[in-house]
Formats: sequence, C-alpha cells, structure tokens
Amino acid sequence: MAFWSVYLVMRFGGTPGKLILGIRIVDKEGNYLALAPALFRISPGIIITVFHMLGYKLLIDNFPGFSGEPSFLEFGKAIDEYGGSPMKIAMYLGYFVYLDVAVVLFNEKKRAIHDYLASSYVVTKCSLLSAKAV
Repeated sequence: MAFWSVYLVMRFGGTPGKLILGIRIVDKEGNYLALAPALFRISPGIIITVFHMLGYKLLIDNFPGFSGEPSFLEFGKAIDEYGGSPMKIAMYLGYFVYLDVAVVLFNEKKRAIHDYLASSYVVTKCSLLSAKAV
C-alpha cells in the first residue's frame, strides 16, 4: 500500500483523497515528487506501521489466549504484556502524528514534518496551474 501511495504521488501528485479534493503534492519548482522525496514523505508512516506489525506478530506468537470474549481492558493488557518492545516503540512513534499536526498548526506555510523531510509542498490544483501558466 505504501508503494502504491508513492507511485500515485510521483505520477499524479497525490493520493486519491488529495486528488478528489484538488490538492497536489509538489516540489519547490511545482513538479510532482521524484522517488526519493516521495519515499521520505511517507517514511514516518512506514516506520510506525512496521513496528506495529512486529508487535502484533509477537502478540500472536506469544499470547496464550483469552477465556471467553475479551474486554477492551484485557486486550490492552495483552498487547502491553505480549506485544513487547516493538509495540511500545510504535506507540511512542504514534505521538509523532500529534507533533506533525502541531507543526502544521503553528507553521506559517502549513507544512508538516514529513513535508520538510521531502522538501515538498501541498498546494491546490488551481494555484499550481496558475503558477505554471505564468
């Protein structure tokens, strides 16, 4: 799925939701991203997902099983006990999302951390077309 997103950003300038809303992801010159910037832009999400997958793998391999229907609290305790370090790392990396939102809120150009990593900008399709027409 991540590679599909990278391809869409490189080829069309955005994922399906951005394309429907008329938003494009571009570089400084207004071109769609190349491979390396597109990968940098999505890398925080890939890293968090990998740690979640490792944690769930540990949970599945090591969990003895629930008696009956598990409650939300029992499931949380099982994740904490059997998910191991990868799940804890994924949880702490999840806070990156909140930091990313805070950066957008308090940033004049409304760029997120992953936009700085990729040297990318999110613009409307209309502004992109008018800038290229000039």
